Amino acid sequence: MDDNLIVEDNILKGYRESEIITVAVPEGIVAISDNAFSDFPNLHSVSLPKSLVIIGDGAFKNCTSLTNIDLTNVGSVGAESFSGCTALNNVEFGKKIKYLPNALFLGCTGLTGITLPENITYVGSECFKDCTSLTDIRVCGVMEIDNNAFENCNSLCSIALPYSLFHISDNAFSFCRSLTAITVNNSLVDIDETAFCYNVDLVFRATQNSTTQGYAADMKYKFQPVILNDEYRVITNEHLEILSVSGIMFHAKKMEGNTGKYIIHYDKTAEQQIISLIGGDDAL
Repeated sequence: MDDNLIVEDNILKGYRESEIITVAVPEGIVAISDNAFSDFPNLHSVSLPKSLVIIGDGAFKNCTSLTNIDLTNVGSVGAESFSGCTALNNVEFGKKIKYLPNALFLGCTGLTGITLPENITYVGSECFKDCTSLTDIRVCGVMEIDNNAFENCNSLCSIALPYSLFHISDNAFSFCRSLTAITVNNSLVDIDETAFCYNVDLVFRATQNSTTQGYAADMKYKFQPVILNDEYRVITNEHLEILSVSGIMFHAKKMEGNTGKYIIHYDKTAEQQIISLIGGDDAL
């Protein structure tokens, strides 16, 4: 093991030399402490072991030479872990991380593309704020995008939001001045009033009579109706209780004028599992 590594109880606390260029975190390390490598300006590459579970808050904050990070085996990353890593241009996610915390990649101006796999369901506040070179965002299973998550991503021109998404918070995409097209797959998505502030030429693409259409009308944005392959069905309160404890990801909204009935939105891959629990549409 590198003598400059500061390790206690299989937790990497830091490194004694801040001028280090490369770091190979040894196998057996389960966590990297908060701010362990914060403000290491020459750190160019980091190798993480399969044993690593947690990366703490600000662990690699302002490592301005870091270009690549592989999080395939990591289960949790802390707030601001890679904020200010201006040279970062490649991030690999695995199947263990469930959410992205606040300001995780804040100010990563070298990041041009990001793909979030289905297991990542939440994007935290300011997560990608000021990622001014970001042009390609692919989100597969995200359910909520929090405040200012993609604010000031000036190079972003278009994005397709998955039908798992049900909430876009205030200023999530504000000041994305090149953003011209948003495709919203979930017809029931809840969009906060200032979610897309200062994006003058934006066109929303969604189904007729969707919440997105209402939002576009209220905020004076252009709207283009499209047919999207969403999965919905009406269920009873009894069925809702069954699904609520099943572990299936879905979003429910009570139907107006139909006490005890709900419209649920769900990933089509879960359809057979839902049918096995509460039957088909004709079971209502």
